[in-house]
Amino acid sequence: MVTRGFWNVHREGKWYQIHRKRGRISPPGDTSTYLIVKDFQDGITRLDKAMPIPFPFPLQQNLDYVYTLDLDSAYLTISFWHREEGDEDTGLSLSIRRISLNSIDEASDLSIEALLQNGRNPLLDISAKQGSLQAEKMYEHWETESGQPSSLNELQYRMFMDFVYQWRFFIDDRTAWQYPSSTFFRRLCIAFLRLAAWDFEISSECEIVKLPLGAESFPGWDSPPTEVYWFHGSLVVLCEDLGTSSSISAAVSRAREFIGHLEGRRNGVNCILISLSDIAFVQISVDKIQCSTVFPLLTNSSATECSAGFRILTYFLASPYVKEGERNLAAREVSSIALPTEVLGIVLNAVPPYDIVSFAQASFMVENWYYSSLPQLPNMAIHHLNVSIPCCGRRNNSGGKKGVCCSDCYAWRHSECLDPSERTPEKCYICSKCRLSREQAGAQPKLIPGAIGRANRREDRPDGCRVMIRKQEKVLQLRVSAPAVMRPELRLMDRDLTSTPPNQIDYVVLFGGSWCGLAFGLDDVGSEAIYIAVNILCLSLYFSKAGFQASTLPQAGLSTRTLSLINAIPLLAGPHLSFLADFFGFSIGNYKKIHCSVGLMCFSLALLHVLITMFTKASFSVALFSDMFALIHIFEMKFYGQVQGKQDNWGQNKAKVELAPIKVTRLQKLRNMYIATGSEDKLSLCIQGRQNSLEMEPFKATLRKRKNNMVITE
Repeated sequence: MVTRGFWNVHREGKWYQIHRKRGRISPPGDTSTYLIVKDFQDGITRLDKAMPIPFPFPLQQNLDYVYTLDLDSAYLTISFWHREEGDEDTGLSLSIRRISLNSIDEASDLSIEALLQNGRNPLLDISAKQGSLQAEKMYEHWETESGQPSSLNELQYRMFMDFVYQWRFFIDDRTAWQYPSSTFFRRLCIAFLRLAAWDFEISSECEIVKLPLGAESFPGWDSPPTEVYWFHGSLVVLCEDLGTSSSISAAVSRAREFIGHLEGRRNGVNCILISLSDIAFVQISVDKIQCSTVFPLLTNSSATECSAGFRILTYFLASPYVKEGERNLAAREVSSIALPTEVLGIVLNAVPPYDIVSFAQASFMVENWYYSSLPQLPNMAIHHLNVSIPCCGRRNNSGGKKGVCCSDCYAWRHSECLDPSERTPEKCYICSKCRLSREQAGAQPKLIPGAIGRANRREDRPDGCRVMIRKQEKVLQLRVSAPAVMRPELRLMDRDLTSTPPNQIDYVVLFGGSWCGLAFGLDDVGSEAIYIAVNILCLSLYFSKAGFQASTLPQAGLSTRTLSLINAIPLLAGPHLSFLADFFGFSIGNYKKIHCSVGLMCFSLALLHVLITMFTKASFSVALFSDMFALIHIFEMKFYGQVQGKQDNWGQNKAKVELAPIKVTRLQKLRNMYIATGSEDKLSLCIQGRQNSLEMEPFKATLRKRKNNMVITE
């Protein structure tokens, strides 16, 4: 069995990655692994051809082992998948063991058994969050505002979950971002801030996307080099921990030292304290300091549910969060050029993303427009807010805009959508899902290392965001793999890739020109279920009107015939499939599926019409043009298909072929003669006067065969 992985090597303050071809690596306890460690210690192995990396890379799902060799600190860390004793989860969990290089004397010292017994788990050394709110005793409590989310917030929440999902292996390994001085720690913080402030670029250049994220993928965007910096008018302070009052007090002291004197600031300074697992908000003024509750920013389910900390951060950085002092300044802002709102939107949409963000920070008018629309997505509209408003997914319901926000998860719910038992005062409302979580894991669950990846394996990812693009409903879906045209291995299963999802990339999210790991595509809405449901609804209305009685069922049978003809219209609406696919905006593969579904529905309705007619023993008059045409058409399709499909076995199927007309053209002559004359006498002459004609023998044989079920009338 081949084991896969790579080496992270730290020498002279720099990190390197050694990743062999196809990721092959020797397992722990093997002699070759022991010799590699000794060669690095003795300086035999050089790192000239190794790839420089900003920080050590973690273990991923498709790998077996990751060796992190720190020659400066003289220790070896091995990451692997292992199920701990007493673990109730059926899957494997992330295990990390660290051992000193001085204690490695032979290859057996690196075996899994020896590592579990003698190695130290660095994850246990990381201080877990205690969930205390002792900061309120030291500082005055700052009540954070919350309002009804907008369409922009819906996209922000989904991007946060998708971002955590894409980089879940890095986040699960907390040894990579244990301290604020870590490069990965700072890059994660600036990423969350950019998503919450919608401070990024959306591009359609899919060439820079490298999916799926593998062993050589890492967060490559830039971040501020310091632990305290300004962002969108707020002071950001990176902290190691926010679980105690002493840690918050130390962060506030650092913020005051950075700010200096506050005499010239009338409204004070708003600070954001981030420790990745937690987030808090502090307002520092001349006479007082206010501190908010500590909110969880990263939780065990952040890849499937938006955390409360990110919801508050989004509302804090993006409008309509406007402080009282800034609201007065916004009211006094006057533009020298009076432009209608529509014209202003067109002008601002034409501005480059980086410039429009700067413009929004300089003008309150532009800021209000920026956060009340979907910047860089002018043709997109969102009507389903299932993540931000989980009760019904609609921004405005029948009860108006009144709603309540959960005190734990900060998810918005309409008052009309709540059960009477859940209607409590707004400040005390806790949704049923959070109450259940409190009973199972306590008031504030801890962020367990490796839990995000494990939770993602157990739970399904949420569906994509349903949007409207140029009056067409699409699904904005996260891309986790490359487009189908760029994956030649898929042609082994589908040669022309018509039945394979195209997985096309339409939007790429960039942080300062660097790809952040998020790529989205627009998929067609699965309308087959809706199409079938509409036909079933029509049939149910017909049958409910008929009452399932033998005297009225023929009318329902005629209704199924009409419905079958209506469904056949799209099949014959265009000269070829590609024309209709381009006209309706579908891919050729999806339109083939639609075409096949419509054809099956037409056949099913026609078959149901025949069965109803046979069950009710209704009269079938060949004197009627519609019945005669249907009869000729059935013979023309069925028997001609048997002759063409079984011409290789002509002798074995001679009995079946004899029932068919000798040539279909003779049936066509009969149909043309009936259409030309339109006389029942001539039709009767065709059927009764030519009894000895070879052309009418198939009709006579078939009609005699169905005599027990039908009454033939002239």
